[in-house]
Amino acid sequence: MLEGSLPTPELPMTDDLAADLCAWFSAMSSQADKSVSVELARALIAVTATDFELGAALNKRLADPIVARIVTRIALAKKAGEVREDVDAPAIANQLIAMSSNAALLGRPLDARQVDAAVDVTLRGIGAEWPSRVVCGTFRKPGVALS
Repeated sequence: MLEGSLPTPELPMTDDLAADLCAWFSAMSSQADKSVSVELARALIAVTATDFELGAALNKRLADPIVARIVTRIALAKKAGEVREDVDAPAIANQLIAMSSNAALLGRPLDARQVDAAVDVTLRGIGAEWPSRVVCGTFRKPGVALS
């Protein structure tokens, strides 16, 4: 496990941060009900509980490439003015990974509503100006029903 890496979907790098995060979250979540993802999540917890240093090394080895992709995507959004300059991109990356990891631990993928909510809350927290509700890349103004 120390020598391997976690197979993860690529994080799109388009000009639409919401759509990119929705696509990544949906792809990550779709892996959550696969037995290998469930077993890996549970094994990481068991190892970390019994050998913290090994668990930390494994978690770092598996999570660092994912963190790097998210940090890169957030940096692009900062340059585009979509995200505030003071946003701690590694902290946001770890929050997104935690949600995906929890889904894997439970063996229960996030449904579209949960993905929408996670991206919406994230972007409301880090967005330069994020007044509308995110629905997988489609924005609606508050109070306007989806068609």
